[in-house]
Amino acid sequence: MSSILAGAGSSDLIFLALRHWLSASSRVLILDPTYGEYAHVLERVIGCTVDRLTLSAAGGWQVVPAELEAGARHAYDLVVLVNPNSPTGALLPPPALEVIIRKAPANTRWWIDETYVDYCAPDQSLEPFAASSHNTVVCKSMSKAYALSGLRAAYLCGPSRLIGELRHLSPPWSVGLLAQVAAVAALQDAPYYLARYAETGRLRAGLAAGLATIHGLSVVPGVANFLLAFLPPEGPAAAEVVRRCSSRGLFVRDASPMGTCLGDRAIRIAVKDAATNVRIVAILRDAIAEPPGRQPLPSSGAPLPRQEFLVEG
Repeated sequence: MSSILAGAGSSDLIFLALRHWLSASSRVLILDPTYGEYAHVLERVIGCTVDRLTLSAAGGWQVVPAELEAGARHAYDLVVLVNPNSPTGALLPPPALEVIIRKAPANTRWWIDETYVDYCAPDQSLEPFAASSHNTVVCKSMSKAYALSGLRAAYLCGPSRLIGELRHLSPPWSVGLLAQVAAVAALQDAPYYLARYAETGRLRAGLAAGLATIHGLSVVPGVANFLLAFLPPEGPAAAEVVRRCSSRGLFVRDASPMGTCLGDRAIRIAVKDAATNVRIVAILRDAIAEPPGRQPLPSSGAPLPRQEFLVEG
């Protein structure tokens, strides 16, 4: 247990750890695009100097190991890696990441956000490596893969020295009783969740196939419970498509603000059950085709009822 610290959601742990380890004079490397909370905390809350490792469409929005290794040589105080990344859904395999961390300057700390790693194979987590390291911490939200959104349960896994520093600063009972009970029960039922992750993989493949039938829509392969897609260049931008989908009872995310390189046509779409995925494709197709200034066209799929609203995966 000396290598584990629980917190009230990953944001609680991000604010706790990063504000303790870093200052305005610190230098940090993050991915671009990636989960926006990190840039907010690093640049606006702490005031760090933040460099970005820019991913590209030509590279499939994957983290190129050689580029990350080269970037990490610059003696950063911290490297933040969301793996699998959001919104791209791309995974940098743990063996390659371990090699990069070992080659990096010894004083560089590594923060690996594994919120979506459970949707991959069971052996893709870097937790065992982090616990035995001197400079690597894994942050794990339980909101997504364990369906505990809203209960605020998360944990850090890392070397006992770093975890001990943070434990001293963490308030007692930071995780509420209901969240504790739910998190423990979830962790005790691995077979159930493994089956759900496998099901998510099948549903993701089906959703990707459906989205591929929309003319001009480009879907990025991913391993999480969502898909990144780029809208047709001749049609409406992401903000407008999000508005049109919302009027039909479907929420998709405008992913454009999640990076400086995504442009204005990136959307993130959560994976749902098979029937809902079919309706998502139909609603999205109609939203893209809707003429400017017109009332919504009759949808080829019924609007999603309120209880099926989903903003993100």
